[in-house]
Amino acid sequence: MWKRGFTEANGWADVIYLPTNGAIAGWNSAAARAWVEKEVRRPVITCDDFMMPYAVLGLTKVAREQGDLAARIALSILAGKRPADFMVSANVQGRIFFNAALAEKINFKPDPELQKMIGKQ
Repeated sequence: MWKRGFTEANGWADVIYLPTNGAIAGWNSAAARAWVEKEVRRPVITCDDFMMPYAVLGLTKVAREQGDLAARIALSILAGKRPADFMVSANVQGRIFFNAALAEKINFKPDPELQKMIGKQ
């Protein structure tokens, strides 16, 4: 089903968002990669680093940020603070991934600002 949606979106969408593959029964990485390489016509973006073999551009969170925050909070609780003393927090760190091989297939060239951001990783 995802293959049909991907192919259809290539016909009308400006950009395709490819979320996680976790809910796709029988996901086959090699077959998915071959399908995308054959069918890609539009920029494909994702928010998951492990989906980059199938996407042109990824903007992902940095998982370590969550672990670092959890460790600091745990140490503070061990030092006497209450869990209620801590606010809910959102990720602020991100990482940009670029799949040059797929980008070349669709003639996608990042603008200079994006190229600078990709190069800093």
